[in-house]
Amino acid sequence: MADAPRPDLDRLAELVARRAAGDGCAIVAIAGPPGTGKSTLSEALAARLPGMAAVLPMDGFHFDDLHLVPAGLRPRKGAPETFDVGGLAHVLRRLRARDEEFVAVPVFDR
Repeated sequence: MADAPRPDLDRLAELVARRAAGDGCAIVAIAGPPGTGKSTLSEALAARLPGMAAVLPMDGFHFDDLHLVPAGLRPRKGAPETFDVGGLAHVLRRLRARDEEFVAVPVFDR
């Protein structure tokens, strides 16, 4: 399997900065299969936008086994129904509103 093309991070950072310039905020989602470098790309992009960007890992929104096992969903871990979509949407709305000094987000801990 060939390596995926690498994005031009400087150009991507410029695009994000331009989009954020309008109302001072842009939320960028980076999606892909496990192990494809989403976190690495996110961190590199945020580093090119000092003081403007932060990374919000989505792993903390996966339901814990304490919920998955009784619900019979443990074998489907990682499937859409094992993810707290509402929780992520709520946090994104809070971040977009920009009316709080601090927004706590769940973090996945192996």
